[in-house]
Amino acid sequence: MSGWITRRLDLHAAADYTTGDLGFVGATNGFNTFSATARLRYAFSHSVAVYGEYARYQYQFTTAAGLPPGFGDGLDRQSIRAGVTTWLPLLTGGGR
Repeated sequence: MSGWITRRLDLHAAADYTTGDLGFVGATNGFNTFSATARLRYAFSHSVAVYGEYARYQYQFTTAAGLPPGFGDGLDRQSIRAGVTTWLPLLTGGGR
């Protein structure tokens, strides 16, 4: 979902979930994955904004069977990011 909270503040949020089995007929390995992000952005002007973002990614396999060497059967990673964005128009409606 995304949208404007005020004239200068917008929110973008997304989440995904997947479940299934890794493998073909015979031995399979069940798994679950989850990811989510949320970003708030505040515009100081028409061309400059600051943002803060939180992200989380998680996966879990039932066992390590069938996974490549060194590939763990689970992971839970979180991150926080902040930054400044700027943009310029590609086309102007200028006259002569």
